[in-house]
Amino acid sequence: MYFCTLFSFRMREYYIAIDGKTLGPMDAAGIKALQPTENTLVWFDGIETWTKIRYIAELNDCIVSPTETIAPPPLPKTTPPPLPEDDITNKEERPKQQRGKRRDWVKISIIAAITIVAATAIVTTGSLISDKRLRDHLDIQSQRAEQLKREQAETEFQHQLELERQEAERQRQAAEEERQMRLHIEQLRNERQMLESRISECGRRLRKAQEFHFLRTSSEKAHEIKQIIDERNQYMDRVAAINAELKSYGVTN
Repeated sequence: MYFCTLFSFRMREYYIAIDGKTLGPMDAAGIKALQPTENTLVWFDGIETWTKIRYIAELNDCIVSPTETIAPPPLPKTTPPPLPEDDITNKEERPKQQRGKRRDWVKISIIAAITIVAATAIVTTGSLISDKRLRDHLDIQSQRAEQLKREQAETEFQHQLELERQEAERQRQAAEEERQMRLHIEQLRNERQMLESRISECGRRLRKAQEFHFLRTSSEKAHEIKQIIDERNQYMDRVAAINAELKSYGVTN
């Protein structure tokens, strides 16, 4: 027997196949009332496929004729009956007839025994084939379940690898952005330092332009002073823009 009941059958509901029709759900008493044979198929929640009732231990009492070993009938007696007292004329022929009948009975007995053995072998072979098919089906179901588990595990593994790759790429991009920002901040600081030097230079030039020079008219002086102031203002505007951008990066100096 290939099934062992692992569940309590209290309040269990069964389905039974009778004459190609599915009946149920019903309890064990309902199954017994239908007088199933040992090869009748039943199913209940907890098994995968329809199964012969003889493999369900809890339903064995419902089977009309449990599985039994069919034994051949005993051979008939080979001793002929006694001759009638009044049969004198056929006294010599009767032994021949009795021997012929005895041989006929032996042949019939042998044929009957062979028939019974052959029938038993056919039934047993059919049962073995059915059991093998059931085992093969269960093996296939088990292999499919294992294959599905392996595929799911592989899918989860690939998904995890993809998540790790994406996280590594995100960290790399963040690090690159951080590096680019620091480089840009350094460039802004260098530019600001250069502009501040030019502003100081403009201050020196402005003071010198405001001094008196021979051979220079007042209009030339005013024009020179204006150019220096405009140049200095451009530098100062750029320095203000740089400071605002540095502040947006959280840099205060």
